[in-house]
Amino acid sequence: MSISFSSAWARYWDLTYQGNGISFGNLKRINGLRFNLVDKNVERINGLNLTFWIPKDNPDAILNGLVLGLVAPAAEKMNGIVIGGAGIAGGTARGISLASIGLACDDITGISIGGIGLASDKLTGIGLGGVGMACDDMSGIAIGGLGLASEKINGLAFGTIGLSLDVINGIAIGGVGLATEK
Repeated sequence: MSISFSSAWARYWDLTYQGNGISFGNLKRINGLRFNLVDKNVERINGLNLTFWIPKDNPDAILNGLVLGLVAPAAEKMNGIVIGGAGIAGGTARGISLASIGLACDDITGISIGGIGLASDKLTGIGLGGVGMACDDMSGIAIGGLGLASEKINGLAFGTIGLSLDVINGIAIGGVGLATEK
């Protein structure tokens, strides 16, 4: 059982046994509950991860389970339910991702909502950007509150005012206008 630890990269207090339990502070690996001010050098968290501020360097962080960021969680891989008070950023997001302002990940699978905007290189599933959405490659349903821009859409694309698409395979609806190459 671990009680406390302090080093140059982290300060935390935990009650764990073989990596399972509860942690308060910047413990880099845990299965269980983790509450932290600022994530830095995180490796893998399985369970609940609650972070209160913008993360620092997390180039290889993997967060599985319920990820809550008071401001904006960010990691290389996030799997499960990810909620950002302001935003979400990262490499991949799998599951349900909700951000009040913006959501930006390289690869998103599942249901993703950015209150103002959503941006991704690849999105599979349902994507909603409250004001707008920009995605290179989309498969599923894409909704941009005012507008949507994409290089390739397979499925349904909707923009209240307009859409700008290079390639559409499916249905595209632009309230005022629609621009497409193919």
